[in-house]
Amino acid sequence: MKIASKLPCMISNDGNDREKILTSLVCTFPESKFTEKDQDDIVEICLMKHLYSPLRVIARELDEEDDLYNERDPRMPPLGSRVNQGRDWAMYRQERHGPGTVVGHSKEVGWLKVEWDSDAHVIRWHRYGSTLSETDKYEVKVCDEPRILQNESIATGCLVVRGQDWEWGRQDGGPGNIGSVLKVDDNGVILVRWKNGNMHRYRFGYEGCFDLQICDPFSAESIQHLKDQMLKAALYYPAGDQSAVKEAVVDNTLETSSETCDKSEELGEKKSCGYKSSPVLNVSRGKYFKNDTRQDRTLSDTETDGCTVPVAMKQWLWQDKTGQWILFPKETNEKINMSYKRDQKSTVVAFIGDQAYRIVMAKNIQINLKTREIFNVKLVTKE
Repeated sequence: MKIASKLPCMISNDGNDREKILTSLVCTFPESKFTEKDQDDIVEICLMKHLYSPLRVIARELDEEDDLYNERDPRMPPLGSRVNQGRDWAMYRQERHGPGTVVGHSKEVGWLKVEWDSDAHVIRWHRYGSTLSETDKYEVKVCDEPRILQNESIATGCLVVRGQDWEWGRQDGGPGNIGSVLKVDDNGVILVRWKNGNMHRYRFGYEGCFDLQICDPFSAESIQHLKDQMLKAALYYPAGDQSAVKEAVVDNTLETSSETCDKSEELGEKKSCGYKSSPVLNVSRGKYFKNDTRQDRTLSDTETDGCTVPVAMKQWLWQDKTGQWILFPKETNEKINMSYKRDQKSTVVAFIGDQAYRIVMAKNIQINLKTREIFNVKLVTKE
């Protein structure tokens, strides 16, 4: 372990190439001899280095109750999101199976906490994003698998709405809104995270009162709630790894106008809800749009029946402290354009180096989430 910790490949990259590890070993210790068994052990340690670096942190923080059930990082799935094995699921956890529920964001960057359905009341740590020692590691991904109760009356991951004894005003955001159970105490009290981000404890059997009732996991509302979570998580998850998200995109397009309509009705206002200028296109199964990148760096949307609709190439730039305009990377630019197309007044989180920024497209600015510095951004459209 001491020898493996001194290898440059343990620091400079993921150390997932056996030949690279052995080459690094020879170059670092040219005078030493290692048996084949020693080499195998060193390679294994390098491949599993993420198990070693955070152990002290995990042991310390799991003892802190206030570190659980905290939502710290906007790039991570919100608490209550349902997850399953992701792209970088670690080999030592291959025996695990079935979905779980996100119950916390760690103080350590790039780690979140999951309670798996098959391991109730046990909190596991998993990588989601870039940690202090590794880049873009996703052990879990958001899924739409509901929490199915076995012999429990309620459990972490269940979806709930107002019950017969509700007396907590609009903590839930309004009647009919769905929340996710994060914790179930033995005394009949549960912790719930609502869609609006509020987290509160409620009675579920405590002194015979039930503030909440469980949703049917297969109802249309429950299924849509899970798909909405998947859609939001897809903005930060590696592209192409969450195919099920595609099914949620169409259903989610009317979410904003529906929420506005609900609020207007509650206030007694008569407002027209929905899209006034953009009609909804009914696309039959099998029809889709595809982006082609051409040599002249323009884009086109091509439908499968051969109809071509040219569109403009949209490139976002940001201005550094010297006044120089810098291009956003391709993947980040696509993420910004996706949000811009959905709602030009929305915001999106992007990364420049190791810093996270919230881009406010309506004001053409980006805000450093840590230092709160503000930089200009702009959209360049090339016809």
